[in-house]
Amino acid sequence: MMHCVTDQKLTIFLFICAFSMSFGKFHINVTSKSKVQIVESIQGYYLQNISVQLSEDIQKTSNEEMGIAFMQQMYKKFKYTSSLQDVEKRLARISNQIESRINETHSILNETRKFIEYYYTITNISSFTSSIIPCNERDYILDEFEISNTIINPTNIYIEQPFNIKQVLKKQKVQNKKLKDAIKQKYFLSNMDVLNHHNADISNCNYHNHSLLWSTYMSRIKHKHKNILLLLDHGGSLSKQQFKIVNSIAKQVISVLNDNDNIGLLALSDVYKLPYLLDNCSVHHYKGETYYISSASKNNKQYLYRFINSLTKGTGATNHSLGLKEALQIIKYSKIPSNESIMILYVSRGLLSSLTESKTVLETISKNLEGIKNPIIINTCAVIDESKPIMYETHFLRDVAEQNYSKYKIDNDYNVNRGIMLMVNSTQGVGLAVARFFNTLEDETTMYDLDFQISLPIWDSFSKELILSATVPCGASGEFGVLGMDLLLANLVEDITYYSNYNDYTYAFLINIAGIAIMHPSYARPMSVQGQPNYVDISYLEKADNFNEVRPMLLNQTRGQFQISDKNDTLLYHWRRVSNIYVICIVVKENVMPPKRPYKVNWFPTTNQLVHHRLDIIPTSTLCRHFNQLATMDAGTLYLSASCFQSPTTYIYSSTSSSFSPLTVQKSMAFLKDNTRYLSNPGLREEIRDDVATLAHFLEYLRTQHLEGLKRKYIVRRYVTSPTGVLEMFPGGIISPEFEPTKRTWFLQAVENRFKTILTPPYLDAGGAGYIVTIAYATEHAIVAMDLTFGYIYKLIIDNMPFCKEKQLKCFMMNNHGYLIYHPNLIDPNGHGPIEQQHIIHKESLVANDILNHVHFVKKVLCNNYADGTIQRYYILNTSLDHVLVNAVHGEHSAKYQVAAVEGTNVFIGVVNATNGVVATFCPCNMISRLCLNCNRMEQKECECPCECPLNLDTCTYPNKTLPDNQLCPTVPEQTFSVPREVFLNIEDELKPCIKITCEELSTYEACLGILGCEWCQIDVDGETILANPFCTSIQTCFNGILGSLTPYGDSTERVLDSEDLMGSGYSPIGPVIGTGLAVCLILIFSFICYRSYTAPTVERFYLTSTQENHVRMSDLHISDDYHELDNHQDKLLQDNKKIEPLSPYCVSTGYCRPVTAADSDHGYSTMTPHDESEHLSFAPLEIDSLEDDCTSDAASINTSVSSKQRPTRLLDKNKKNLSTDLQITSLPRNCIIAPVTVHRNMEFTN
Repeated sequence: MMHCVTDQKLTIFLFICAFSMSFGKFHINVTSKSKVQIVESIQGYYLQNISVQLSEDIQKTSNEEMGIAFMQQMYKKFKYTSSLQDVEKRLARISNQIESRINETHSILNETRKFIEYYYTITNISSFTSSIIPCNERDYILDEFEISNTIINPTNIYIEQPFNIKQVLKKQKVQNKKLKDAIKQKYFLSNMDVLNHHNADISNCNYHNHSLLWSTYMSRIKHKHKNILLLLDHGGSLSKQQFKIVNSIAKQVISVLNDNDNIGLLALSDVYKLPYLLDNCSVHHYKGETYYISSASKNNKQYLYRFINSLTKGTGATNHSLGLKEALQIIKYSKIPSNESIMILYVSRGLLSSLTESKTVLETISKNLEGIKNPIIINTCAVIDESKPIMYETHFLRDVAEQNYSKYKIDNDYNVNRGIMLMVNSTQGVGLAVARFFNTLEDETTMYDLDFQISLPIWDSFSKELILSATVPCGASGEFGVLGMDLLLANLVEDITYYSNYNDYTYAFLINIAGIAIMHPSYARPMSVQGQPNYVDISYLEKADNFNEVRPMLLNQTRGQFQISDKNDTLLYHWRRVSNIYVICIVVKENVMPPKRPYKVNWFPTTNQLVHHRLDIIPTSTLCRHFNQLATMDAGTLYLSASCFQSPTTYIYSSTSSSFSPLTVQKSMAFLKDNTRYLSNPGLREEIRDDVATLAHFLEYLRTQHLEGLKRKYIVRRYVTSPTGVLEMFPGGIISPEFEPTKRTWFLQAVENRFKTILTPPYLDAGGAGYIVTIAYATEHAIVAMDLTFGYIYKLIIDNMPFCKEKQLKCFMMNNHGYLIYHPNLIDPNGHGPIEQQHIIHKESLVANDILNHVHFVKKVLCNNYADGTIQRYYILNTSLDHVLVNAVHGEHSAKYQVAAVEGTNVFIGVVNATNGVVATFCPCNMISRLCLNCNRMEQKECECPCECPLNLDTCTYPNKTLPDNQLCPTVPEQTFSVPREVFLNIEDELKPCIKITCEELSTYEACLGILGCEWCQIDVDGETILANPFCTSIQTCFNGILGSLTPYGDSTERVLDSEDLMGSGYSPIGPVIGTGLAVCLILIFSFICYRSYTAPTVERFYLTSTQENHVRMSDLHISDDYHELDNHQDKLLQDNKKIEPLSPYCVSTGYCRPVTAADSDHGYSTMTPHDESEHLSFAPLEIDSLEDDCTSDAASINTSVSSKQRPTRLLDKNKKNLSTDLQITSLPRNCIIAPVTVHRNMEFTN
């Protein structure tokens, strides 16, 4: 570097070197561009030297405690074989299995259809009622007597005596062995239940999502073009149950519409609201003040869902006349062809403001129908709350539906199209009610789709599973109904989901014949999904430049292969069509060498120290309690994930059932330990036996280190896993069968940074050890990891950076995405543990703002997550940083920082010195959701928290056609609970602890710091008072440093704490005294509130009006329980000329929401996961019924920010909402966007 410096720079360089030698205050950075930087020392320490020392310490820990060097030497001794396989043979096997399941499903449905159609021909019964099995818990147990009571007819079709369609469905479900684990439910949905408005028997089956069932039924009807206008009552008289039903009906109506239909929506209370957006091509068409009905496209439906979610209960009585008048005006201006019918669906409680309002409403309808040439059908839905009495509501709504003008002596000169009125008292009745409403639009020429169909995957919110609905019609033209069977997606696509863990070499995907991707490596496993995913065309997921050449062949050719070149890759596509429904494709990267794996590895006597992880059913010599987990110290445990088995879903279901016996475990272990290789395979994949034996050799090293290693007091557990999903762990413990190690944070990060030691941000340990940090290392063949206590990370920093104890200096550690591994304010002054998923922007916005100026260090990245329909924004930091990063902009502030990379890791260390004051910096962060505050642009140098924007592929709405060009988001880690809840141990259990540590013997903070199961107790039971004599004790006694605090695991100590035993005679009594005083104050306040509540006059008794004495306000007789609190004492009837207040879906109090499609990612890793995913308070929007409209032109804005100073968890009542006490009412301009933000400053600075 010296030869590249000019003479002038050399002179300066030598002068500074001399200056540094004389005073010892500076260090010289010479960057790769020969730019000389002066780096100040920190109390005599240089951060570059510290990073080198820290790197050496971490590498030493990796080699000694994790055995990295030992593992690398061990793998050199094994024989290897290539993982190369016969792709065509594998493709044929997968295709045959999926085709067999589809054919079997079709066969079962056809056989059942023949039963039903045959019975119609031999009986006089004109219809069957709808039925589903299993209907309830009893149906899960087969009644053999009922099943055997059958006869065989001449055509070999058996029927029940008497015929019971439910028993036919049950018999066929039980008799079918091939689809035993795949069938979720079978059902018959009768047309007569839709035509007749009686209570259907199927409605009594409460274990099913009826909305999904009837949506499936409606998908079989070839509806003609539909025009729907929804009129939704959200007035103040609705109860919460009624309001919920109104929303459910609206969403159900929208969900069953398609692109050929038209939809409009109007929300009504004492005023009306319209879904208003400025976008020219969205659903919200305006011309001046006129609203138009428009197409029910996917994009428009999403806007309407958002609008419905934004609705809150109004403060006034519902003005029925106003709503119906405006609804008819919308129809008049929409200019729909006169030969097309239009349905108005009015969903309301039907509560009247006066006894004469019914006539007024009918007069309004009659007057406004004049001039409308379209046939208008008004259907009404009365939402019922069983706790609310019903008087005239249903009569009124029926008169509106039937347009009963004669009853009120109203003249009209046109033909009346009578609608229907239905009552719905629960969300379970919504699906059938909507089917009946839509039936009023049909006529005698209704056509049904007669083909066998399989739907796209649907999320069942009841069973929390993704399902596929396979259906056939009943009757020659579908006149009897729809017969269906719901299959578990996880079972059908298991061979695609678990095809390979070497996606860098080969992967598989499944599409339907329309090109929609059903399963792809960029999708989450079906079993980990937590909401309805978005399914997109395969062209969005396959990013190869020339994939447009492959797609037509996939859809048009039954089988084939085609090679394309893409940048540095050569991709070979192999595909086959399945049952003319799906296409299976396997992709091989021809330029990538096939991975190699150990081959024919034998067991040795030393490797016999391995037992199956199901310690609850397999007896071992010694069991102990490792925190809250059943464990053993005699041997390591073996866990085989689902990807280790030939049928992964069968393994998962059997592992969770009572049939999983010790014999099953013994057979598996005998096969794995059989060196002769003569024992039959119990269903494992070919390579698993060798992987288990290989890892068992290494596990013995981990076991020895855990028992004898120098850092054993800080390490919770150690484990090693293979890319195939084999995991071996010590101390051994039970793991949930859904756990997939290859999808976890530590695995994905280690693979992303292969041959580097990675540290994860802190997260809550599933086994009860409190907050931990995982350190992991990936070699070519395996990933080894261990869980460290969070306290050890601080100890590691203090040992290398002793100046971090100084109050004016703040040290931090972050990973290569900017998420904090350590920061002093991850633990707040009240003793709370680290708040998971905290980014550097959240704690050090000054540093975040400045480092964005270092273009070679930080990069802001966009990626598309098609499964949840979002564009993610996150940061990538350069781990190759070879110098200390300092303030890029000098002189603007006095606070200075330094950041350095820790070589050989994914970690950066930093120091902030803010001795001279606080500097305000702006970094916008949405505190309600992860929605970016500005989705229209992204600037590299703009500071903002990691966030997301809606991924809208409708170029009409988002003209930016480059959105699909964004890279695919990396795999989102899964965050399922890895320890089964049923095997959790309470602190009172008699099992002895696996590791005996007496925390009370550790007398100093330094000695207690990071020790397993220990906590330095420094806060009194009130969560505020500092203990006069802090002490070291167990985390169950003093979780996160608060005496008596409940742990997040739900296990509290029931015993009374003895202060003499815990703290000695120096214990301060201030805490209990203050606590007692607070309790007395709370009791007095509660008593006063109760007194006022019982003595206050009730508004419900009054129905005075200032207009006509005989006008009784029905809304004053039957209103919601909290209606009198809303200051809603109007004396006059509502007028029809209330001002319109359009509502923007972006202007809502509930914030942005999106479907959750995968299990929450491991805390502290994923840049696509909200940072508030912890057990702490969430930033959920407030639900305050007294605010009528927070987004109209004169609306109120709610400040929902929660103070960073949180109360201890144990002091919170989980049944109460956490409401902010600092509500501010702000006047906002018209058509504004409300977005709660946090302006991050150096607020944590302390003098």
